[in-house]
Amino acid sequence: MYGSLQNRDLTFTINTNCANSGKEMRIELDSDMNIIGMTEGADPHCSMALINTDKMKEKSIVDVF
Repeated sequence: MYGSLQNRDLTFTINTNCANSGKEMRIELDSDMNIIGMTEGADPHCSMALINTDKMKEKSIVDVF
C-alpha cells in the first residue's frame, strides 16, 4: 500500500520464525501484498483480526485478545 501512495513499486522482506516448528522463514512481498518469494518449503499462513477500534473500550488492541 505504501508503494501505491508513493506511486512506485516496492518490495519488502520479512525474516521470521515459524510459530509451530521454530524454523527460520523469509517472505518477500511486493507493493500489492503479493508473495513474490519465500524460503523453500515454507507454507506461511496469516490472519488479520477485524476489530472496530472506534468502539472498543480497551486501551490497546492487544488487550482485546
